[in-house]
Amino acid sequence: MKRFQKAAWAANQAVYSTKLQLKFLLMSTCLLTLSLILLTSLCHAKQSKSIAEILTEDGRFTTLLSAVGEANLLEFLTNAEAITVLAPTDEAFDLLPNGTVESLLLAENQQRLVEILTYHVVGASLSAEAVKTLSSGETLSGQKLAIVNENNGLFLNGAKVITKDISVANGVVHAIDRVLLPPTQPNTLNFGAFLANDGRFTTLMVAAEAAGFLDPTH
Repeated sequence: MKRFQKAAWAANQAVYSTKLQLKFLLMSTCLLTLSLILLTSLCHAKQSKSIAEILTEDGRFTTLLSAVGEANLLEFLTNAEAITVLAPTDEAFDLLPNGTVESLLLAENQQRLVEILTYHVVGASLSAEAVKTLSSGETLSGQKLAIVNENNGLFLNGAKVITKDISVANGVVHAIDRVLLPPTQPNTLNFGAFLANDGRFTTLMVAAEAAGFLDPTH
């Protein structure tokens, strides 16, 4: 009789232990699921922010944002489907000769400012790892950048990428330590002609025209 009672008690304890383990497993699964949902939501929230919001929150790009505003490119960059922006920091702009930034912000120099800014934009969303696989890249100005990946960093026309893979709603930003200056002689293709001839940037062109940046005739 006692043996039977002990066996029954042991069986009950085993069942109770199994129930506790199942409850613990269920609670752990629920917590993991909630954590994943929260993490996904946070990632989505970050990626849904515009390039202006991200650069403003960062705090290192006030000069770049001012230049983009003066060139009437902010709406264009916000509405573009997928882009990579090479973003010079304020310190990078400070390396330019005295008076350069002020001169570029003048109305009569807007075209040159646009050339410089679009020289910092690629019409595809490229992570730093993807950029490393390239030897050059064509920008939205129609001109190319030389890409060099060395042990001490990733360089674009000599400018070093100091912060990589800053996610924005429509692409990615890489912070660089120098302003990229395109050749002073205009390229045979202007910005609008480059987009039209490439054929991949129909939506981008519509956004540019809506922002008043491109003439509908290109």
